[in-house]
Amino acid sequence: MSFTTNNIEQEQFLTIRDKLKGSVEGGVCSHKDFDAAIAAVEKFEESDTELFDKLFIMFDNSGDGNIQIKEYLAGVGGTMITGTSLEKLTFAFQIYNIEDENAPIDRSTMKKVLNSINLVASYFGDPVLSPQDIDKVVLDTFQKSASPTTPMSIEECVPMIVGHTTSEGFLAGNGTVKFGR
Repeated sequence: MSFTTNNIEQEQFLTIRDKLKGSVEGGVCSHKDFDAAIAAVEKFEESDTELFDKLFIMFDNSGDGNIQIKEYLAGVGGTMITGTSLEKLTFAFQIYNIEDENAPIDRSTMKKVLNSINLVASYFGDPVLSPQDIDKVVLDTFQKSASPTTPMSIEECVPMIVGHTTSEGFLAGNGTVKFGR
């Protein structure tokens, strides 16, 4: 989770999110709408735009030119901005919640955000977590909660995720899975 560039920071992701809010139906974003949102960020250089495009293609599971924008923004934003692991993960959850960045996090959302970050890390060749590892982090995090069956605030869940033994290994570059090899 250490790849960063001075051109791609929280402010730029928030601009992209804001540009897409009105054009995204059902959480799905077309390549055309995405390109228009990227073009709205004047700070981006050609190499930044190319990187966003390659990651768009990776998130386009069906090959139809559409992606789930919340997963994309959380995965890419939570990986590429500068900051501590706590700050990056907090931002990933906040940007995932397009409608309300302070919305509580349920198990499904937590799993989607962690899977998205894992996917982006794999793109850069970093060792990542297995799906079972991510499931364990989610399960253990909710079991530590004061109310294990209800959604948690970002402030409550993020420190538990970052402090989880499995997450610590991932953050140290000791993931259990290496894709592409």
